[in-house]
Amino acid sequence: MKRYLDDMEIRSLNNAPSYVVEYRGTLDEQALGRSFDLLCRRHPMVRGLVDTDDTGYLLHVPPVHRPPFEVHNGHEETLLREVRRRWDCRKTLAQLIVVRDEGGGFVAFRLDHAIADGGCRMALFHELWRYYRDGITSVEPGTALPRSPERLLRQRIHGIDTPDVPGTATPPEPRHDLLELRLWFSREETQQVVRIAKEAGISVHALVSGAIMAAHGDQSTASELMYWSPVNVRHRLTPPVGPTETTNLSLIHEAPTIVDSGANPVTIGRTIKTVLDRAIANHELPLGPPRKAEQAVLVSNYGVLPAFARPSGLEIVDFRTLSPAKVGFYPSYPVYTYDGRLTILSRYPADRYPDDEAAQLQKRITAHLGAP
Repeated sequence: MKRYLDDMEIRSLNNAPSYVVEYRGTLDEQALGRSFDLLCRRHPMVRGLVDTDDTGYLLHVPPVHRPPFEVHNGHEETLLREVRRRWDCRKTLAQLIVVRDEGGGFVAFRLDHAIADGGCRMALFHELWRYYRDGITSVEPGTALPRSPERLLRQRIHGIDTPDVPGTATPPEPRHDLLELRLWFSREETQQVVRIAKEAGISVHALVSGAIMAAHGDQSTASELMYWSPVNVRHRLTPPVGPTETTNLSLIHEAPTIVDSGANPVTIGRTIKTVLDRAIANHELPLGPPRKAEQAVLVSNYGVLPAFARPSGLEIVDFRTLSPAKVGFYPSYPVYTYDGRLTILSRYPADRYPDDEAAQLQKRITAHLGAP
């Protein structure tokens, strides 16, 4: 089982975000470790490695390689330290981390973005929890790697099934220290945001995007910002593409946006949604990386997340996604609702956004969502 990564995959290589659940109760760590082994058996790319040769970046599955499963005693600081350790795709593409505290703890599933975008990563994490809850002891071993996303797109859109083409792109090298904040809304506040969006005739994601763009606009004059948003096109293709059928199938929509002084987030959100819907309908989402921009903001829409399988004696009380220690030049905002609560994660390059400026952005986003 081996193939070369294509350009879409290479551009995400060595970026290893984590999906994390916080739990209360008793976790059987040995059983969770066995469930992780089963997940690796069922999906060979999880136990794969990526090496380079004269042709490109080779994804392969060694005969013997077990991705690390680690258990630590500690608190949230321990979790953040572990999920932000240096990552090397030549040594592993996956990692499962437990940080146990008195009465509960965290489980973090760290996975290289080259082999799993958000939709794929979420499907695998849910599968892990189902194995654990149901006490599964055996699975049918996987015998193939996921298809190359570029090859799959050519087949679905153009009806042409060509051989895999090794990519020539360069993996990213994020150089900016991460400043990560979180806006976590109560259920009542979340319902208020939903009501505002419905009354305006736009989606919650469009409203949140409008609030974020308005917060980043110049407070005294009109300014132009580039709006980026990853779009999962799996269910938009014919036939639809399963979550683990390929690795990365999120294309970046880009829309230059004029943000006026005192801009209304509903107006901005409606414009963003209109442009995005048109781009999707006309198959205009670019396959390549987004264009460079003087000022840009990326807003990821995870949507309403389903509850994780609930094992006996254990309650999952929160979900979040955590970035590696280094990020790119532009701020980004993953947005999702879990357990009825809206979350906006805010990721800033710390050298460009001092603590006080980031705090002001958080306040403006909250204000725009409360009174658009």
